[in-house]
Amino acid sequence: MSALLEVRGLEVRYRARSGKGQVHAVNGVDLDLAAGETLGLVGESGCGKSTLGRAILALTPASGGSVRFRGAEVLGKGGPSRDDRRKAQMVFQDPFASLNPRMTVFETLAEVLKVHRIAPAAEIPARVVDLMAQ
Repeated sequence: MSALLEVRGLEVRYRARSGKGQVHAVNGVDLDLAAGETLGLVGESGCGKSTLGRAILALTPASGGSVRFRGAEVLGKGGPSRDDRRKAQMVFQDPFASLNPRMTVFETLAEVLKVHRIAPAAEIPARVVDLMAQ
């Protein structure tokens, strides 16, 4: 069985502030993630965790390598489909940058279902209750 997510040789480079040379933010990352698995990236501040996640989701341009989701390449022209994007999530290390502290957990989950058109509006409350029960 092939991996749900396959990352091979992923690289992200930025031009150095001095204008001379490059900064290697992500350098040759390989990983496989099977269906049902969860991946947590842990490391020092500034080591490239967020950049790696953003590159996998095609939110930051990769300088090299390959990212395949369900066997289809997601880097390059067009990036991942809307359907594929809603199947992957990133939670940043600063939860206040990712979550609105003025919204309840119920409201946050409901917003995701609404924005990604996962459920009709009438079904959202029941779906959120089910998610919270899980």
